Amino acid sequence: STPIQESAQYVMKTAEAYVWEHIVLPLQAEGRWIEPLMQVHDALTLEFENEQLARDVHPMMVHAMTQTFDGLSVPIETSGDWGYNLCDQEAF
Repeated sequence: STPIQESAQYVMKTAEAYVWEHIVLPLQAEGRWIEPLMQVHDALTLEFENEQLARDVHPMMVHAMTQTFDGLSVPIETSGDWGYNLCDQEAF
């Protein structure tokens, strides 16, 4: 791996760990249905019980993907999509 690939991998691993610990587990403890589905390159896909939960979780996911790591000299930007399946996703 090159240093840039290792850095990108660190960012995704850190974001995934944050999402699991601070979003998925607490919502499951409340009885909400939320499941991590997959991670592809720089995208995390989660399944939710309904659209409203997806909209509620969106700001938490943006935080996880942009603010949970130290040592970066440039800001990271992200966006979020939702849909009833992977083909029908729309931007928030």
